[in-house]
Amino acid sequence: MDARYENGALTWTTTVTPEVTKKMLVAHHAIETTLRYLEAKGVSPAPFAVETENKDTLINLPGGGTTKVGFGSSAAATAGLVAAILSHAGDDLSLREAKDRVFKISTLAHYLAQGKVGSAFDIAAATYGGTLIYERFDPEWLIKETNAKPLPQVIDEKWPSFTAEHLKMPEGFTLLAAFSGVSASTTEFVKKVSELKKTNPMEYNLIYGAIADITHHFIAAAKEGDTEETLSLLCENRKLLLQLQRSSGVTLEIPQLTNIIETANKAGAAAKFSGAGGGDCAIAVTYDHKVASEVKKKWAEAGIPEIPVKIPEKGAAG
Repeated sequence: MDARYENGALTWTTTVTPEVTKKMLVAHHAIETTLRYLEAKGVSPAPFAVETENKDTLINLPGGGTTKVGFGSSAAATAGLVAAILSHAGDDLSLREAKDRVFKISTLAHYLAQGKVGSAFDIAAATYGGTLIYERFDPEWLIKETNAKPLPQVIDEKWPSFTAEHLKMPEGFTLLAAFSGVSASTTEFVKKVSELKKTNPMEYNLIYGAIADITHHFIAAAKEGDTEETLSLLCENRKLLLQLQRSSGVTLEIPQLTNIIETANKAGAAAKFSGAGGGDCAIAVTYDHKVASEVKKKWAEAGIPEIPVKIPEKGAAG
């Protein structure tokens, strides 16, 4: 596939089917937004070729075949693409301000492609790497700014409330993940749970306030090296998510996720579902390599597909 950038727009110069156009939508906006930013800065990068592959975003199922696992592969590909173009244009990605550019351009590309502003946590994880303390920017502010100002100006300015700081986890921290076998629509589940905010705002605020408190306590415990407390707080987080499930009437922890979590618990790890729930993945955490091995063994015996995960320290904008 060939494309040409001119007059602020990226145009395919080879015939592209509607199906391919849809698949390439986020990548299209990522390239276009990056080039628009560079153009505004007076930078004209030399022509370039991009090659992508998705073999690491698929998992083998016990019964045969492969499937995507809902683990942020689109965000990782977008951040990687933006980082590659900026680096090609001479940006020094070792600088924090350059990493922030990668994050912001990638977030805007997703927004322009999908017409909505997500949490962008997956983009932050892919951009900065490591374990993060992340606080989302104000989405309403971003939409207003994008509608009122040129994109390069929005990218360069400070985004209210946005925070992405590295958190050093205690020695031995091991993250495991497994796939439920069911793909979930994050947008749909968030929309359903949000109904609780309208019907019972007091209950909604109570649960989310408690989740926020646990998050802050988890950060403090991790910084203090209190491994037992971090595991206990992960379990408390799961209880609150189950309370949210009961209050909203939306099944967040489906039976397959419960199986993953309880199998990990019996092996000695703390566990919870990841993301919006309803399917996709669950994670398990331990600081004991023997427990980690036992979790993997028990998952395999139960026919649960493990997702091989690593936490790179540098991320796409390394």
